[in-house]
Amino acid sequence: MEDARRGFVALQNHGLDPADIRLGGPRAEIAEEHATHARTRDRIDHRLAGHVARRVAVGAIGGALAGAAIGIAAAVAVIGITGLEATGAAFATFVVVLGTLGSILGVFLTFERSVGVDDTWQLTLDDAHGDDVLLAVRVRNSEESGRVIAALDHDRPESIQIRRATPVGVHIVDAH
Repeated sequence: MEDARRGFVALQNHGLDPADIRLGGPRAEIAEEHATHARTRDRIDHRLAGHVARRVAVGAIGGALAGAAIGIAAAVAVIGITGLEATGAAFATFVVVLGTLGSILGVFLTFERSVGVDDTWQLTLDDAHGDDVLLAVRVRNSEESGRVIAALDHDRPESIQIRRATPVGVHIVDAH
């Protein structure tokens, strides 16, 4: 399921519509069945919150550090260009303001790049046991098919195998 989640997010990050990506196979069917039960759904929601919280925290810290570094550089540049007297307050203002903006940007970017926007993606957080899980991707032309393959080649978990399905324009991505 983790590899299917990574593949799902990689496809979305490369511009594929989440509505064109579906999970398939026995394991996905078990996850869908689990999602209909309140207790299991609560467990999935709890795992979703943990998944998002870790990534958002890393993004916030990374963004704050990058913003603070840019704030120091901006303070030095502004003070050097304008000839103003360097004060601790001026440096602190640049560091705090740009650090805060960097933290906010880091949160948004990390969230957007690591979380799917479709309920199907959330099913990959289920701990269902079973056989392989499949990512079925609907494509409309050979260009879109190439984008699917390129996206998965770029961020391919070792267990993903790309297979062409019988219907023209559909590729089955097998994560096991």
